[in-house]
Amino acid sequence: MSDLFELLASRARDNPDAVLFYRGEASASNRGVSNREAHDDASALAAQLRHDATKVLAAVVSDPYELHRWVWASRAASCTLALLPVVRDPDEVRALMAQVGAERLVTDIAALEELARATAGRSRGDLPPPSGGASPAAFLLQTSGTTGTGKWVAVRERQVMTVLEAMQEAGALRHAENQVVYLTPPLSHSYGLSTLFEYVRAGSAVVFPRGTSPLGPAGELRAPELAARITAIEGVSDFYAQLSRLLGRTPLPALRHIGFGGGKIDADALARFRETFPELTYSIRYGMTETPSIVSGMTFRPPYEDDWSCSGRVLPVWELRIVDEGGRPLGEGEEGEIQLRGPCLAWPYYGEPEAGDAFFPTGDLGVLSGGRLSIRGRKSLFIKHGGYRISPEEVEAVLRRFDSVSDVRVSMGEDGLTAEVVGEGDELPMQALREFAAERLPAHAVPTNLVRRAEIPRTASGKIRRGPVPSAARNHVRTTHARTEEGT
Repeated sequence: MSDLFELLASRARDNPDAVLFYRGEASASNRGVSNREAHDDASALAAQLRHDATKVLAAVVSDPYELHRWVWASRAASCTLALLPVVRDPDEVRALMAQVGAERLVTDIAALEELARATAGRSRGDLPPPSGGASPAAFLLQTSGTTGTGKWVAVRERQVMTVLEAMQEAGALRHAENQVVYLTPPLSHSYGLSTLFEYVRAGSAVVFPRGTSPLGPAGELRAPELAARITAIEGVSDFYAQLSRLLGRTPLPALRHIGFGGGKIDADALARFRETFPELTYSIRYGMTETPSIVSGMTFRPPYEDDWSCSGRVLPVWELRIVDEGGRPLGEGEEGEIQLRGPCLAWPYYGEPEAGDAFFPTGDLGVLSGGRLSIRGRKSLFIKHGGYRISPEEVEAVLRRFDSVSDVRVSMGEDGLTAEVVGEGDELPMQALREFAAERLPAHAVPTNLVRRAEIPRTASGKIRRGPVPSAARNHVRTTHARTEEGT
């Protein structure tokens, strides 16, 4: 039995009737799925995998509860689970499967059912070991690919367990104890998968979004029965920006904890939460797909006197340094790129040669001060404009505060700083939006162009896809200090 499956097996032995997860309609009659039921179900699925000699299992699963079953079953059978992006083109799925050496597919997507039937019982399982060790991968995850094609990250079980044990010893799992957590990051993403194991280890129950609300996971919390059950929430900044706008219509009477991950915190959304829930604990985690869980984490408790840009002390399993643009180590309090190394690092990427003792360049900017790490943002996201360095995430956070804006992406287009915006209704007053931005942003950070979009492209984990915006075939408003022009 694998160490990760032992997390579930120990819960089934010690507390068999306690709830592992709630599924279906949130109601008083929904007793949830117990530890014992989840364990028995995963064991039955694992027996099927062992019978078919499955070594590499590919999953394209949109239902988080169904994917949850296969996560545990794959560990019970000690086979590699490749968590593919949720795509519906069979040829694209075949190509992804070929990249990781998988011939067996499980899916709940109708367009892929024929491919799944054709691959049943035919797993080749020729995945080579990941770099840095002889043991096979427990999971294969794709990087988010926000600025290009994602790469495969091979995560070994011992790496996951080592970080979990380090978190336990450091007291970094206390916020996860005895909760009913609303886990919004998808399990196909490192954040979702790692927090699943963290909350299960801490003895908590899990609720996943069901995809039933046009407002996304935040909108589902408007159901009174679900809202009354949730005691903790884990999510990325964009989810909380949406939820913060619904707080007046979304009472969460049992809520005790909010966990932030997956990117820079929206300061305005955080302020709304602290005003609405002044007695909660909040946690901030720093990690990435190449780390099986967190690099550093910090829990904030009332009266919230700590620096909210800080993600806490680095776990001892990591060796971390801050370097300048030339790769030279920087001193205390100096901002530069965060680099990592250590046996828990799932890098180099799958299929690449080993890196020896090299540090992994995270692409994140940060500062080490007093042994604590503060994150400044993605190095690649900063835009140079008019002699200034602009954070698109900070501009986006301001624009999202405008009442009619539900989503936004800021980038440098062919004709200047551009904000693509999604409106909540049929009308989006662009001139009012520009004036709103001009009152709250320095002049160099006010977008030159405002572009109306039906939606903002995102990765499977919910992160904004980044890239330049072409000027052709756009419905946009070009703004200047003198006037606003509307075009088609």
